[in-house]
Amino acid sequence: MSRHPERAADYLEHILDALDRIQRYTSDKSESDFMADTILQDAVLRNLGVVGEAARKLLADAPEYVALHPEIPIAKINATRNRIIHAYEEVDLDIIWNLLLYDVSILRPKIVDALSEFKGKD
Repeated sequence: MSRHPERAADYLEHILDALDRIQRYTSDKSESDFMADTILQDAVLRNLGVVGEAARKLLADAPEYVALHPEIPIAKINATRNRIIHAYEEVDLDIIWNLLLYDVSILRPKIVDALSEFKGKD
């Protein structure tokens, strides 16, 4: 049973905000820019952590919602967060860069679509 299913939209908003920050920070950056800039790496990893924490809360508070939206890989996002947070010394920046190139741009429209379900329900 869900603990706080009404929070699903909030968590999706947190994910969207963090994805937007990541895209804003990296939009004009190359892979070599990213690899050379520890501040940029820290900013990206921090926001990926936010995305993952919101995913973790979705899993805990609204599992029925997560089950209805298999197009959003919530468990995978949570696993990525766990790796970043708990194994931070082993984070592979090449993997993070590929995640930025592909996964962020694929995930964002799915989150926007999911949020559109909540519009007008207030």
